[in-house]
Amino acid sequence: MLAVDLVRRGAARFGPRTAVVDGARRLTFSEVDQASNRSGTFVLPY
Repeated sequence: MLAVDLVRRGAARFGPRTAVVDGARRLTFSEVDQASNRSGTFVLPY
């Protein structure tokens, strides 16, 4: 299983729940999934 699969599963299962805390900033599982999708477009060739 790839990391992206784990992120997608987490987003599907826990969407609005907090996934990451960095100081005062918090990201939900859905926000982490969206960010990984955006960054993936820079990594994968077209």
